[in-house]
This record gives sequence, structure tokens and C-alpha cells, in this order.
Amino acid sequence: MKSLGKIFCLVILGSFFGCGSRRDSGLLLSHQVIPGIRPLIVGMSGYNTCTRSQNYHNGETGPLGAQIFRNIESVTQQITDILGIEPGIMASCFTDSSDLITSSSMDGWKLNRPEDQDYIAEIHNQMEFFTHVFVVGHSYGGWLSLKLAETYNGPTDRIKTLHSIDPISKKLCYFDSVSECLSAPRDIETAAREHIRDFTDFWASPWQDATFFLHSSPIEEADENPHHDAEHWDIDNDQDLWDSIQQKIALSL
Repeated sequence: MKSLGKIFCLVILGSFFGCGSRRDSGLLLSHQVIPGIRPLIVGMSGYNTCTRSQNYHNGETGPLGAQIFRNIESVTQQITDILGIEPGIMASCFTDSSDLITSSSMDGWKLNRPEDQDYIAEIHNQMEFFTHVFVVGHSYGGWLSLKLAETYNGPTDRIKTLHSIDPISKKLCYFDSVSECLSAPRDIETAAREHIRDFTDFWASPWQDATFFLHSSPIEEADENPHHDAEHWDIDNDQDLWDSIQQKIALSL
């Protein structure tokens, strides 16, 4: 296990404003030092899930109104109750044209439209300031969560939990290519799956086959592959699934 050192964070009235490493402490004399755990939730919603949200200026379309984030609120509250500090949140969704929209609590929910690889790089950079990272993705977002872990090369104990919920490849699965929508993403190859396994403390890949034309399948390298009796678009609202996610997160704190 690699040492993560101390993390310096600015917290004002319960809101998270920023972090820095110990070597920057001379620049952070006015910051309150919060020792120990610094949690980050990375939530990635699927295709055509961007909705209007009061968290954005004039109700702009973004990820927070998506179904997955209504459930992530309970995870956020759980972490806050346990640690006495709110986790940072990075959120994303895909539009009906498969464009990515992202936002985060660190910049006041400002909306961004990065490329997939640029967003992954941004998350990797943000992860340096956190000790416990919890990743949840559904559908295209489940695939994106796998790409995030596949390309991560930081401390092997930083991603505490990864839940890739019924992951569907954004690169391979299209309406006119249904054969690529019927199993775990084939563009996440063996070496990548082994890397994900090695760089996550716990990896679950819940899946379903109730939607016969759109579903994932078990991934050998994952720690768990729970099967759920739910349609593809409803599995990210399955209460048993979220009970399991919350349990795994609580055990890692």
C-alpha cells in the first residue's frame, strides 16, 4: 500500500473549495487542515440521460437530473454522515447525440463539453487530491467508468469501489450494430480488464438480460457480477443494487 500523505483542504461552511499537497502548505496558511480521508464520487450516467437541473444556470441541461444521480444523493449523504464532510462529486451524462456533458462540485457545477479522453484525464488529475475514490457508471457511463480505470496509473489503493452497471460500449454499440450491444464491452480487452482489476480495491459489474437487444454480461476479472431482473434503463434504479453499493462504500471508509 502506498502512502498518500496528508491532504490539505479548504472547507468553509461545510462546502469544499480546494485541496493541495503537503509540499504546498506554505501557500495554504489560511486553510483548515482536514486530516485523514478525502472522498470523491465519480458518477457517469448513460446515453440520452442529460436533463434540466436547478443546480445549473437557468435550468441548463446537465447530468444531475439523471436517474443515477438521484440515487447517488443517498451515497453522498451516507459518506457525509460517516465522515462529517461532504465528498467531492464529478458528474457526467451523454446527450441524444452521444456528446458528453460534465460538471463537478469543485467548480460550482459549471457545465463542460469535453471529449471522453479529456474528461478522463481531468478526473485523473482531480484524483490526486483525494484518498478514497468511488466510481459508479451506467450504460455508456459504465463503459466510460471502465475506460477511466483502464487508463489510471496512480496508487493502486485509491479507487476503492468501481461499479460498472450494465456497461455498453459507446464505440461499438449503435442502433444499426445490435450484435455489439449484447455482452460486456469487447473494446475493453483482456489486458485492460486485468489492469482495472489491479487498480481497484473492489470492482462489481452488475448486468441484466431482461432487455434482450441491449445488455451487458459477466466480466471474468470483476470481483462480482450480480445479475439483476430489471430492464437496461431501470437497472440503475434497482434498490438492491444501491443497497450493495452503499454497503461496499461504507466498508471502505
